[in-house]
Amino acid sequence: MRSNLFCILAAERSGTSWLVDLLDQHPQIRCTNDVLATSPHDSAASFLEAKPGSQKFGFKILQWQNQGWLDHVLKDPSIPVILQWRKDPVRHYYSVISAKESGVYHAKPLLATIQDRCRNALRSARQGEFWYVGFAIKSVMKIAANSLLLRRSYQPKLRTIDLEQFEFFLEARRAWLSKCREQLEARSGSWIEVTYEDLAYADRTRTLSRIQEFLGVTAMELKSTFTKLNPEPLDSLFRNISELRTFCNEHSIDCK
Repeated sequence: MRSNLFCILAAERSGTSWLVDLLDQHPQIRCTNDVLATSPHDSAASFLEAKPGSQKFGFKILQWQNQGWLDHVLKDPSIPVILQWRKDPVRHYYSVISAKESGVYHAKPLLATIQDRCRNALRSARQGEFWYVGFAIKSVMKIAANSLLLRRSYQPKLRTIDLEQFEFFLEARRAWLSKCREQLEARSGSWIEVTYEDLAYADRTRTLSRIQEFLGVTAMELKSTFTKLNPEPLDSLFRNISELRTFCNEHSIDCK
């Protein structure tokens, strides 16, 4: 039996917040970033099960975030899974270390973020989910404060990449992705793969149509106001770019 739930299973910094934002624009989908990040198992399950059964409700699990839920999703064939990852390991690594150091994880205009939260609060009020209205008001205040403190001052930082740490990152990436693929292929449930590049560089409309078809909802145009945090050329992001390119050539990694 196909569940009304679906899971975005992803490596960190692979565009999941962007995808969640896009899917949450769909009137038949409620998709959230953080229901599993801080909630105990029972609270998260109650939150999801309390939703009306006529819609699709998505949540995401990031790499290393919640091993219990990860194992459950990988073994439960009733939950459709979107496996999301990032093809470019160099930019992926830069994004991970930059976000952890700066505390800036998303690039979205403040006004657009507030509009999104207000729209979701209004939709929730109409559906009788008044708890979300209070949550939305608090989150708007937090978003505004974070925007003033962090995003206005954020600038991509020129970094010296530690090749030993980068190699460890690559191995952990491969191991995680292989584990997910193997377990998803072994179960009888449905799943698809989506990459950051599918959303950022390829035919985004076709990718989103494929995802909507997979979820069994009416295909429609979805738009997001998220923008890239680090679009600069690699030469502007790494001091030891020559050393990095040599390493990538030796390991058959594209480093443009």
